[in-house]
Amino acid sequence: EIILNRLRIMPEIRIVQTDGWGTFKECLAALHELELMKRNDVYVGSSWYHIPRILFIWAIIGGNKFKIFPLWMPSFRISILPREVLSFAKTFATWYKWKH
Repeated sequence: EIILNRLRIMPEIRIVQTDGWGTFKECLAALHELELMKRNDVYVGSSWYHIPRILFIWAIIGGNKFKIFPLWMPSFRISILPREVLSFAKTFATWYKWKH
């Protein structure tokens, strides 16, 4: 209910046809579906510590073509931050492989 109060509209919910493992590949699968739908608005829901990496991924795969609306739930898991930093490194490696 908290999240729904922050949305401008109720988004259409889709199940992507392509499997994605890891945040980068999941974003690529969502990108493919958005292109099929001819949509450019993306609502991203995750934990607060995960949102910066998701926004970074959308910036490198979609450029300025997409409007990203991040939504996050409170989480008090500060201990996850070192792992999230390592996940940024994984994102760079995955992006490099995807581009080359």
